[in-house]
Amino acid sequence: MNMEKSPLRYDFINIDKLSFVLVVFGLYEYSIGYDLNSQGNHTQAIQYYNKALAIDPKYTNALNGIGDALDNLGNHTQAIQYYNKALAIDPKNTYALNGKGFSLAELGKYNEGLVFIDKALSLDPKNAEALDSKGFTLDGLGRHNEAIALYNKALAIDPKNTDALKAKSVAIAALNNQTRLANHTTTLK
Repeated sequence: MNMEKSPLRYDFINIDKLSFVLVVFGLYEYSIGYDLNSQGNHTQAIQYYNKALAIDPKYTNALNGIGDALDNLGNHTQAIQYYNKALAIDPKNTYALNGKGFSLAELGKYNEGLVFIDKALSLDPKNAEALDSKGFTLDGLGRHNEAIALYNKALAIDPKNTDALKAKSVAIAALNNQTRLANHTTTLK
């Protein structure tokens, strides 16, 4: 009987028991890392993501998790290295594309960051996190109206997105300050 290989990363029907245990253990380590990262324990999260990578070095979720944790720790340059590793495995990984773009924006490389965020959005136009990241990046470029529109799109998709809500408030305040400054400059002329 000739069976074709499954297109899935893990073929649970034909996987041997040892491999199955390793896959499950890798997912377990990743899940602990994810929970720790969500709780703000970024350094500990990295340790668990690394344990998942020891089991499967091509586990892009763990690579992205390390990127996120490093971003949260303010190590944006290092975060980009992990997003690059994920992109080397899967060039269309929207999470890694967005993460790299956001990290570049955090480093003040807004235009370079937009390239990666736009690529993520071309693959997944309703990605609320990427819309939020693009808003943040445009905000950094002083394009507050466009940023606010993107935050609104992100909030329409995910109304509980507190990052987009906070960023929208900051963009509105920046826009108001920009408008007041423009009005003040016009009055002085």
